[in-house]
Amino acid sequence: METVVTQYLKALVDLKEDDFTRDIIKPLFESMGYYKVDFNGGSYERGRDLIAQRRIPPKKESYVVYIQSKKVGDIQNTSTASKLSTLLHQLRQCCLGKLTDDEGNKISPNEVYLACPESISSRLMEEIETQLFNMPLKIYFYDGPKILQDIKEFKPDLLNILTNIEEKLTTHSCLEPSNKELLSALKNETSQKIDNFYSDLSFFVGSFDSNLLLHLDITTHNGSIQVSQENWAGFRKDIERISSKHQLYLLNKDLSKLEAKFKKDKELYEGKNNKDLIKELEQKELKYNDIEIRIKGLIESLKASLKPSNNHISKVVNSKVLAERGIILDELKFATKNRSKFDVQKYNDKGSSFNKEANHIASLIHEQNEMSILLNGIKRRIISKPFYKVTLSVDELKNKILLYKEKYINDIKLINNRSLGITRLKNFLSSTEKTLSLISQVIDNNSQLSKVISFKPQEKVQDRVSISPHDIFATGNDIAVYGGAGVGKTTTLKAYADMISECNNKNLIYIPLNRLVDEFKKFYNDDAHKKTLKTDLLVKIILLSKGMQPTSELVEEANNALSGKLVIILDGLDEVYNAIPDIIPAISEFKLKNKMSQLIISSRDCVSYLNDIDFLGITLLPFTEEQLDKFIRGWFKLDIAKATQLISSIKQRDLFEYIKTPLLATITCSLVEKGVDAPSSENEIYSERLNLLTGEYDLHKNIERQKQKGDLLRKCAMKIAYKMHNKGVRAESKENIKSSLMISLADKYSEALLSSCVEELINPCNILFHDPITKKYSFGHFRFQEHLASEELNLNRSIDLSELVTIDWWRGALSLYAQDNDVSYLIEDVYNHYGNVSRAIITLNSMVNSSPKSKQQGLKKLLKEYKKSDLMDELFTDPDYGYEHETYFR
Repeated sequence: METVVTQYLKALVDLKEDDFTRDIIKPLFESMGYYKVDFNGGSYERGRDLIAQRRIPPKKESYVVYIQSKKVGDIQNTSTASKLSTLLHQLRQCCLGKLTDDEGNKISPNEVYLACPESISSRLMEEIETQLFNMPLKIYFYDGPKILQDIKEFKPDLLNILTNIEEKLTTHSCLEPSNKELLSALKNETSQKIDNFYSDLSFFVGSFDSNLLLHLDITTHNGSIQVSQENWAGFRKDIERISSKHQLYLLNKDLSKLEAKFKKDKELYEGKNNKDLIKELEQKELKYNDIEIRIKGLIESLKASLKPSNNHISKVVNSKVLAERGIILDELKFATKNRSKFDVQKYNDKGSSFNKEANHIASLIHEQNEMSILLNGIKRRIISKPFYKVTLSVDELKNKILLYKEKYINDIKLINNRSLGITRLKNFLSSTEKTLSLISQVIDNNSQLSKVISFKPQEKVQDRVSISPHDIFATGNDIAVYGGAGVGKTTTLKAYADMISECNNKNLIYIPLNRLVDEFKKFYNDDAHKKTLKTDLLVKIILLSKGMQPTSELVEEANNALSGKLVIILDGLDEVYNAIPDIIPAISEFKLKNKMSQLIISSRDCVSYLNDIDFLGITLLPFTEEQLDKFIRGWFKLDIAKATQLISSIKQRDLFEYIKTPLLATITCSLVEKGVDAPSSENEIYSERLNLLTGEYDLHKNIERQKQKGDLLRKCAMKIAYKMHNKGVRAESKENIKSSLMISLADKYSEALLSSCVEELINPCNILFHDPITKKYSFGHFRFQEHLASEELNLNRSIDLSELVTIDWWRGALSLYAQDNDVSYLIEDVYNHYGNVSRAIITLNSMVNSSPKSKQQGLKKLLKEYKKSDLMDELFTDPDYGYEHETYFR
């Protein structure tokens, strides 16, 4: 593969001699301290293409250097060529020539250089030295490799001249795979091949996982539905998308006819006559409700008069009359409830005040009944709020999905049997994307289509596709790589980027997104960029990742350079989404403009924006028990007994669920290798690691490398991680880290002590890592930061967790918190705080699933009850909840 240095040398050679002298050598000498550098090229240069002067104090006279620039490529192998004679003549002129200074004095040069873009051969240097041995000055050779070294040291921006925009964008340096970073964090020298990080995978689009497709019961419902005006645009988009993508038109009528019918109904609904009827109905209902209130009050008054405590009545009315009045009261209640007629005159108690009140109530009941008839008549004349009334071909939809399902299952069998070639694999991915996008669209609760069809998995099993992610990438399809913390997303992408780069593929752009957040914020905070930020946003992000400011000129150049066949890898979308939320539409916009490019992105799978990503997703699945055993045996290949003991311990203590990702398996093996017992939870694994790195391991070896106590170092690490997590960053400058720590702990510890703690967290603890690219410090793997932040949540009860559960960025830390803490109170807090749990439901589900198994069932039941409360709240606040739900009249 052509190295970067080779590319630079080639670019130097390709320059014209005058351009090489003027644009490279002249500014290079200026950067090295020469205060005056004159370009002297042309026919009258007399061997001196450049004259460079500098002063070396305390002397005041100039130190003068002559530079003869020459491309020596066609001179290197001969001593008789005319060009060599010309070069020797020019060098003699340099050695013998003099310079007239500003005061008119003749000054001889102090040094003479032959500058050339190529590497000068030993034979040519010997020839020149032999021919010029009697000259008063020695000739110094300044060739391409030496020039590049000085450019990097004194004038690195000159490298931009030597690379075009394509090379700048696609230059790829092989990065250390993330398992190396992890092993370094664990102070472990064990070498692991990348294959150890490959487990199986599944596919999904939006929120629908392919695993469900294999075990799916499909139930169809009545295809006749009503769609409100508010939901029509989304419904129409769904219908058109399904029709275009799947050649399946689900309606029994044209959209235009449905819309024409709705328009007509709406005109009638909004007409003056209908509005007048609605107003009349409202007025009559007010009067009707007033009568109902009066009847209720009068009945309660009669009821009270019959109580034994009212002695003035019982003294003048015998028990027979009281009994009759009780019957009258019951019949009045019945008549009120059933809106029936009631004649009080048939009873004997005539002329009494009770009888008069009863008659009054009977007349009001009659009046109410008459009004009820009137209201029902008005209601029959009122035109109801219009809906789009549609009938969907649910059986055709079901049959299409079943057909997709059958094809998917057959292809998976071929993949697992290693019988599906690259062409058919590409077709399979396209087909799978279509299948999953259709189901994802149909099951979306916001889609009207979810009313006519439902899906239920037949069994809870995890089907796995046994294929390397690299084979998936090689198809050229756009792919989103998903997975939980530590399943190897970054490791997989870095390895693929290095692999295709080693194959001399220059059309690769790999971007670790987390490293450009701060640079992006600086760019975003510039008011000049805010108005045009969203335009070509992904192109600007790519430029920033390569150290270039996204000026309008560079954006235009980059757009041209990126229009070809490229592989663009965006690693860690979830880590920048909060800082750059527009990155999702920017990806879609870029893809529309650059259809030849392949985009590969990675993200955790517990994020709220999954449905906004159109790519086919592959989920990197955790290890199976068999794969974990293989991993452990591979780790302890020289100590089979220790491997067997760890595997046995995992099974006896039921730890598989906690150690099934490559990240946690690596930590566990590293800890066990150092003598730590296999921990009982993911959180404990990280706690053990933290204890190990803050001195406990050193204590076992009777050595002491740190001055501060481990407890204080761990406290500082938690505070730093919490502050960084709260800011939404993965890395900070050392100054900012110390400053935030002072704010948190200055009331207890001195500035000097806290500063010392930060230094020790860097070295010797290796908890904070220096990034040579960004010059900032991080906790290495993001999961470590989440663990430390979760520990701070655990210890600092003043933090309101209900404020954090609605933020995607906090989901991982809160799930770790749930492993060691009861979260039932938090579900209630969220409901009380927001009036619902819906806005935090993804995080709450994740926390429940991360809780100890003994608590999960109760927490799921509790969360389900609160979700029911949300649904009831939605029902009664639904704007469509109107006349059709009322039951005033029978």
